[in-house]
Amino acid sequence: MVQANAVPIFIQLLASPEADVREQAVWALGNIAGDSPELRDYVLSQNALVPLVELTVKVMLSTD
Repeated sequence: MVQANAVPIFIQLLASPEADVREQAVWALGNIAGDSPELRDYVLSQNALVPLVELTVKVMLSTD
């Protein structure tokens, strides 16, 4: 997935209007970042942290 340049796409999908798509993007990024410290650093270098935090706050504040 990293070699296919999917990480930036997964990050973009964090803003999807579809909850299922957002959830799968979070899982994918977590799985990639969890494979090694190098991949974790790569995911973070792609600016994944801010959208992940924003999504987390949105979900925590949601009453749905």
